[in-house]
Amino acid sequence: MRLRLATLVACLLAAALVQSASASATWPPATVGTAGPWIVDGEGRAVVVRGLNLVDKRPPYLPSARGWRPEVARWLRRQGFTVVRLGWIHKGLEAVRGRYDLSYLQRFVDDVRVATDAGLLVLVDLHQEAPR
Repeated sequence: MRLRLATLVACLLAAALVQSASASATWPPATVGTAGPWIVDGEGRAVVVRGLNLVDKRPPYLPSARGWRPEVARWLRRQGFTVVRLGWIHKGLEAVRGRYDLSYLQRFVDDVRVATDAGLLVLVDLHQEAPR
């Protein structure tokens, strides 16, 4: 169940990223993937990123709870940042074993959109600290 849930979450977040990505020919790339150890664009060119980490392991486990806002994302992009690592904490979705808070998932997707709307790529960092 956990593997299927993690796969579902990853697919939903990838869809949010693609849906919000700019059609710009320069940045962000329309698609990214990997080739060996490299992150590459749709034409196979290496993508070099400059980013920062936004992983919060304190409730409510959301970047927006710590000040992640559209104006912050736009400011970072103007400063030359191109990627942000957003931490998705399983405990935010399942604080109690077997009880899922789907609003956490929606709020996290909203945080992803804040980044992508500003032209930032997103690396979703999945954390699986087990619920108590």
